[in-house]
Amino acid sequence: MGRFNIKHGKLAWRTIAPYWSKEIFCGTIQFKRYWRALPAEIKPIFATYWCNFEIENGGFTQFFYNSSGIVAAEALAGFRALRLNKVAQVISAAMKRLGPKYPTDRLLRWHALGVGQDGEYPLIDKFEDLTYRYYELLPWKHQRWERAADSFVRKHKAANKSFNTAPLCVARTGRLRRPAG
Repeated sequence: MGRFNIKHGKLAWRTIAPYWSKEIFCGTIQFKRYWRALPAEIKPIFATYWCNFEIENGGFTQFFYNSSGIVAAEALAGFRALRLNKVAQVISAAMKRLGPKYPTDRLLRWHALGVGQDGEYPLIDKFEDLTYRYYELLPWKHQRWERAADSFVRKHKAANKSFNTAPLCVARTGRLRRPAG
C-alpha cells in the first residue's frame, strides 16, 4: 500500500497559521472579540478548518462537545463561501438537532448533547447519520476541503493585493497586531 501524500491544503494552512490562537478555547466572549478582529478573508478558512478537523477526528458529537464547536455558525458560512454547499446543508442539519438557536456556549451545547454533570461524553450519538453523510461529501483521502480552501485563498489573494499572510499577534485586548521588527 502506498504512502498517503498530502498535496493540497498547504496554502490554506499557511494563510491561517499566523492567526492561530487559543482564543477558541477561552469562551464565547473572548472568542467573539477575537473573531471580530480577524480579517474577513481569513474567517472562512479558520472556521472550516476547525470544523473539518474535529468532524474528521470524531464526528459531529466531538465537534459540538469540544470548545471548537463555538465556530459552528462561522463554519457553516465558511463552507458556503468555499462553495461546499452540500456540506453546509449537513452542518446546518446537525446544528438544528441542538435546538432552534445553536448554543455557542459549551455548557449549553453539553446540555443539548445530553452530557452528564460530570462532563461524561454522551452515550447516544445524535449525529451518526449526518457524520457519515459528511464523510461521504468530504472524504479525507480526496482532500476536497483542502482543495476548496486553497482555491479560496488563491482567489482572494488575486482579488485583494493587500491580502496579507504575515504573522500577527493577539494582544491581551483581543486586537490583532503585527509584531515589532
